[in-house]
Amino acid sequence: MYLSAVEQRIKDSNIFEQVGTVTSFSQLQKKSIAKSTAAFVLPISEKLESQQSLGGVLEQRSFNTFAVIVAVKNRQDKDGEKGSVQLEGLRQQLRDLIYGWSPAVGYDPILLGDGRLLALQEYTVFWQDQFNTAHCATGNYQN
Repeated sequence: MYLSAVEQRIKDSNIFEQVGTVTSFSQLQKKSIAKSTAAFVLPISEKLESQQSLGGVLEQRSFNTFAVIVAVKNRQDKDGEKGSVQLEGLRQQLRDLIYGWSPAVGYDPILLGDGRLLALQEYTVFWQDQFNTAHCATGNYQN
């Protein structure tokens, strides 16, 4: 649920010419990057705290990590030098867009995580930035 909100926010910003969701970097490598700038939302992990029971109501905190893979494509930039400069600006705009924003009701504001270069291939630089959020899942105790 929150990932589609993140994707929509990125689309609505018009920072990137192409925006989507992928389930792995290898899936993205097989996909055609049609535009010169692209961003792809990628789920990374979910970690759950132990549950608490309060008067028959179960409560469990869920910590979610996701990534946004930024791709910069330039046919005149085989070694990625120009793409790296453009990448820096795009990453900052992405961080400004989603850092501190809550992706859905009940979710904590998004926090920054680690980033890393994934690849330079076929005139395209791929960079992954990770982000974190959390929410509380609730339910009724059932026998």
